[in-house]
Parts: sequence; structure tokens; C-alpha cells
Amino acid sequence: MRRLAKHMSTAFHLVPTNFRFVANIPSFSLANKQTLQSLGLCFPSHTDPLVIKKVLATTGLHRVFEAQNFDPTIDAILNELQKKPVAFDPLATQIFEGVGENPMLTTLLSRVRQKNIASPESLKNALIANDEQREFMVHYICILEVITRLMMADTQFFGHVMDRLLSLTASISNAHHRSTWQTIYYAWRHGKDFFLAIKSASLDPWIWFERCEREHAHQATQEQKKEFIKSHALSGQIPAMVRKAMHPTPYDLRGLRLNIAEASANQAVDRRNAAAGFGLIAYLEKLIHVNALREIGQPFPPENEIKPKNDDFWKRVYGYKKSGNTVAGVGGMPKHWNDLYSSWNMAYIVANHPPHLQFLLSKLLIPTVLNADGPTYIVARVMALWVALFSKEIFDKNNYDPTKLNTPADATKKREDLVRLWAEVNLEKGSGYAQTSKDALQKEVAEQLPSLRNPKMYYHLSMLMWNGRDMHDHSQDNNKGSSANQKK
Repeated sequence: MRRLAKHMSTAFHLVPTNFRFVANIPSFSLANKQTLQSLGLCFPSHTDPLVIKKVLATTGLHRVFEAQNFDPTIDAILNELQKKPVAFDPLATQIFEGVGENPMLTTLLSRVRQKNIASPESLKNALIANDEQREFMVHYICILEVITRLMMADTQFFGHVMDRLLSLTASISNAHHRSTWQTIYYAWRHGKDFFLAIKSASLDPWIWFERCEREHAHQATQEQKKEFIKSHALSGQIPAMVRKAMHPTPYDLRGLRLNIAEASANQAVDRRNAAAGFGLIAYLEKLIHVNALREIGQPFPPENEIKPKNDDFWKRVYGYKKSGNTVAGVGGMPKHWNDLYSSWNMAYIVANHPPHLQFLLSKLLIPTVLNADGPTYIVARVMALWVALFSKEIFDKNNYDPTKLNTPADATKKREDLVRLWAEVNLEKGSGYAQTSKDALQKEVAEQLPSLRNPKMYYHLSMLMWNGRDMHDHSQDNNKGSSANQKK
């Protein structure tokens, strides 16, 4: 805790009070693209149908692609991906451009180049060191982007994918219903990762809420929503969080705040990235208490989206639009918060989960997430992560052993060096959030301290965010002010 507080204290002096993100960042440069490729993120010219089929089979996603006569456009898209090579360039271009609009990632790539000048081989393939994992990952990115994009654009397809994956994992666990504890148990049993097991279970309520909101066009009564849930596979097994989610303001972002706090506390390589995570939490606190929490009925796709040209396959993917479809998005999330969240989360994944980069990093790199606007970013990310964790769970069930990857001996050191650079960048940028929301967070937490379920945890977080100031002193100041008002 002291080390983390020290990093946060240093951060307040690195960034001026009027810290702002650059609004108009130039397009992704050739130098940045080459640097990203040197780190191991390389796309071939076209997909390989055989690799696509292999990825679909080992992740269980072939069940999603089995649907026939579901929708002519969607059927054609899913079938074409398995039958003939598809150009990677339109997808890769959007990924590179999305990275180029993220100030944290462009700063990271600039520092990687500086390090490469001094030592050309020091960070080569530091992001993805294994050729087999790289091939799997780029094809999985393609599949995940298609599925997530269509789930966002078509509520009916979203429900179809959800039912398919729930049915598949239920058959794995030999259960008619998948309860929260079953989710955790089987994710842990096959993946041996308790953090990801908990995360897998925690996503279910939000996915169900999104589906419920979208299928009822945000106008259903509470009783209609309850009946909708009872009629589906998780009847009687849905955690209380879903029932709470049917409250008029369900997206209070507390789950996201806890998600960030857990990952930050679990940071293995560099505590500076954890400190950046607490900067994100500070900004979330501000959003929660000003109640800028939710925008219902965001149209999808957004009008200003990037559409690839001269490629029939990707035109159909990105041009697909269901009439009247909307997304129950989370409002009040500015793009620069999304950018820092993406960069912070990527650094955490690279540091803590290198054997599963093909799943966990992919869900942040797909353009539907990377280039999402404020209200739809969290929804797109949750959908992509939900599918990715199902994929990983089934992949692990197929006796995947990450220790058998043919990884170079120096891969661990290179990855740790990359993460340290990454954490340094994230802390510099993340401290801006801590600075701008410092006063608001201090006031809100101090006022709510008596009613918090775990005040000790909030006390420690507050101490980190407030540069070591004693909350008790502040609480006493408030009490004195309150007493003075009562005397008046």
C-alpha cells in the first residue's frame, strides 16, 4: 500500500492541474504500425479458412456459426468466413487507426521505439512471442469482431448467440441451468484462474439485463421483465444483481469500479499500472455521484462510424443495421476515459495473463470496442469479453496447456520490460483523472463513509487518491461544520 501511495503521490506532480487529453490526434503513422508489428501484432494479407475452422472448433464458437436461415445477410457473412479467404486489411487498418487515436498507446509506441534505438532486439515480439498463439489470435480477432459487431447491431442475433453459448456450457457441466457457482467452478476447474472465473460469473447479470432492456425496447414493466427472465434458461438461477438491475437506474457503475479495483490489486509486474487503475476509479466515483450514469436507447451503429471501402465482406459486416435497433448504453463515459481504460486493461492482461492473450487482449483490440463512442463502449466491451470468456472456458476444456507453447526463453523478461514502460505511461495519464476528481471524491466519500459496507477499504483507497491526507481529519472538519450549522 505504501509503494502504491508513493506512486500516486509522484503522479500528482507529474501532471498539471489543468491536464487535458489531446483532442485531435493525427492518424496512425507508419512508424507506429511498424512498432506494433515489431512487438508481435502482425496481420497476414488474408484469413486462412482452415485456421478459422480450427479456432471455431476449439472455442466452441462453431455452434454460433451453425445457424441456417437466421438472417440472409448474417448467414452469408458467417458462411463466407469459413469458406474462402477474407482480406485482413480493412480490419487491421481500423485497429491501427484506433490505436493511433489513443494517446496512451501512441506514447507507449514512441517509447518502445526509443528503447529499440538503444537496443534493437530488446522488445522484439514482447507482446506476442509465440507464432502459433499469434496466428490463433489474429483469426480470433476477426471472428470476435464479426460476432460482437452483429450482436451490437441486431438484438435478435445477440439473443441467439447468448442462448447458444449458455446451452453449450450447460452441456459441458451436465446441468440444465448454469448457476453462478457452476460458472465459477467450471471456469476454475478448466482454466485454473480464480480471477477470470469470478469475472466470468459477474458478467452474466449485465448481459441478461442488456438483453432484457433491448428486447423490450426499454418500455417493459417490472413484471414483464421478471416474466421474460423466468422464461429463459437461467430461470431461478440468476443472481440478485439482475433483479437489482431492473431498478430504474441499474448501471450505477459500481460493478465496473470493483472490477478495476480487483485487477489493480492483482497487478503482478508493476504497481504503477495499479495506481493508474485507481485513477480510473476516482473518475468513476465522480460519475456515480453526479448521476450521469445511463443513456437509454442509443442507436447502433452510430452515424459517424468508420466504414471500410472496396471490400464486400467488411462492407456487409459494418454496413449491417437492424431497423429501430438500440443499445442500452452507459452514458457519461468520455472517450479519453475509455482510452485510458483500454490501455490500463491491456497492460494488466499482458502482465498477468500472457498464456491467454489470444482471448483477453483480442476483446480490447476489435474495432467495435476500440473505436466505440462513449455510451456504447462499456456495452461493446462487456459483450466481447463475455464471448471471449466462454471461448476460453471451452478452449481450456479441450485440454489446452499453455506451458506447451514454444515460447523463446527471453520472452518473460521482454514482456516485463514492456509492461513497465506501459505502466509508466498509464500512470502519467491516469494521474490526470486522480487530480481532476480529487476534490469531488474526497467530499463524496467523506459524506458517505458511515453508510458504506466496507469503510476500511474505502479509507485506504481514499488515502491513495488524496496523496496521504487523513480522512478522519476531514470527517472531523465536516462534523464541526455540521455542528456549527446546527447551533445557528
